[in-house]
Amino acid sequence: GGADTQLISCRTQNFGREGETRGGKPRRLVGGGGLATGLVTGGGRVLAMCRRVIEGNMEQQVDLYLLPHKPSSSQPKDKEPARIEEGQPAGIIQCKSPLNITCSALSNDGKILCLADVACLTIFILVQNEHDAIVPTPIAAEAWNDTPPHRDLAQISTLKILHVEGSYQIYCGRPGAVVVLSLDLDRDDAAPALRLTQRLPLPDDASPFPVALLDVSPAGDVLAAAAGSLSPPAAATHLFRRSAADDPFVHFWSVPRTTVPPSCLALLPPGEETPLRLAVAGADNGIQIYDVEARALAEWSRKTEALPAELTTRNEGILRIVPDPRAPHKFLLGGYGFFCTVDLDRPVPQSAEFFPHDHVRAVAVRKAMKMRGRHIQGYQAAQATAADRDKRDGTAGTDREEEGRGNFVVCLCFDSMLYLGNVGEGEMVAIERPWTKLREDLPDSLARKLYGR
Repeated sequence: GGADTQLISCRTQNFGREGETRGGKPRRLVGGGGLATGLVTGGGRVLAMCRRVIEGNMEQQVDLYLLPHKPSSSQPKDKEPARIEEGQPAGIIQCKSPLNITCSALSNDGKILCLADVACLTIFILVQNEHDAIVPTPIAAEAWNDTPPHRDLAQISTLKILHVEGSYQIYCGRPGAVVVLSLDLDRDDAAPALRLTQRLPLPDDASPFPVALLDVSPAGDVLAAAAGSLSPPAAATHLFRRSAADDPFVHFWSVPRTTVPPSCLALLPPGEETPLRLAVAGADNGIQIYDVEARALAEWSRKTEALPAELTTRNEGILRIVPDPRAPHKFLLGGYGFFCTVDLDRPVPQSAEFFPHDHVRAVAVRKAMKMRGRHIQGYQAAQATAADRDKRDGTAGTDREEEGRGNFVVCLCFDSMLYLGNVGEGEMVAIERPWTKLREDLPDSLARKLYGR
């Protein structure tokens, strides 16, 4: 990511259903020049993108963008949406440290930004002025109630910020543990107060490895952490729980171990009739849904015997799970060159659809699956599984396939995605790495050999 990154914001409501509108026209927001490092984070309607600066005495720079609100229903469809002009971020943070920024996080309201390198953690308060500019203010060391725990804030591998009950909870994943910080900005004296509230050590099997996967429930009462793909296959995902915001977290469940390490995880928000659930994607592109309260596999995972081969046989893995806070049964699966829509209330189709259907990468995937025999084997296995399930449930396979149409749609419209997230109801933002523009910004080659002549 960086100011040279292309931002795409599009509607995903009713995505992939036949006879229905496939969302709105994508809004492209293009930034300026510079080489990107690929570190992007978002919160609220704010995006923070870190890039490497190759001129001056600066080492790194974080560009802050303020996403415009989507057009209202009364706005004419042919009207051009708002866009960020080239080289005009809403705010800039210049970093002179020679250490690379390893991870970053924005709070869910877009007001707190955390940047971490191998040595320290820096926290910024983001204020939007009347000119729609973002003014970042770093929190001074005097904000700590006690001596800053420098050892606990080193080697941070992942960050998560949540605004709960008037304070900001900052969760820092580091080797073998999760450190929880509390930031209070709503005090009468208006001076921010920062303190370390808890250290959560992971079990011994994951202690040498950094916590790479971390998520917190919207209410801030459940925390999920895992060492990720760098850990041994036997490493598990661990869940911690607390009854109130001031109570400490207590380890209450470890997800059963699998032979495949997890690649990403997310806590799906609860609904009126659905409990809090944990979604875990593995390195084999498989998905498991767990009922957190019952500490067992959810009903969806028990009934789903096979996922579409178009998803599980892809060479690129699932890198992120993006829940929809307004629809607990829906989420997005995102990879580097695709994303997939999932609805847990609809049946899993035997074969997933591609959008666009005639995309060159979709044609290549079908050809490869046919040549390797995976499509035929997967289709036959799915048919046998569906037949057994239909006999058990007393439903017709054609009816179930028609109900599942539009579920697990693999979208190939975007490529080289660095970030994927929700920014509103039925609205998402995707950030791509524009390789063509990066190539154009490079200097002329000193020597070039033309092959084939």
